[in-house]
Amino acid sequence: MTPWSSGSRILAAGACAIAAAVWALAAQPWSAPACGATLGVVLAAARADALRRAGGPPLPACAVILAAAAASGAFALAVALLPELTGALLPRAPPFVIAGCSGALLGLWTSSASIPVHLPIGEEFPA
Repeated sequence: MTPWSSGSRILAAGACAIAAAVWALAAQPWSAPACGATLGVVLAAARADALRRAGGPPLPACAVILAAAAASGAFALAVALLPELTGALLPRAPPFVIAGCSGALLGLWTSSASIPVHLPIGEEFPA
């Protein structure tokens, strides 16, 4: 098994699911950033697998670290800001609209965390 094979991607996704379950069952201050970091590793594993299949160069370790740190920060930001945003919007909009907007914001922040794995760091990546 290569370092970022499909098996590694499945293992990273399993770790992310476990982190999300722990966050849901026993929320701690570190739960959201830990879940975000594992999601960042899943995003990096998926990109590395795509690069390997395309015959591209391997994903640099610094890109994986940056993606995990950015996703961890995105989740920490979401935990800090989204409850306040939800509370402020609750008298002005239906709950399902607020939940959708919160999910969309988290999705945008999380997807922006995958930017480091798509940037050429060191060597040029295929598009």
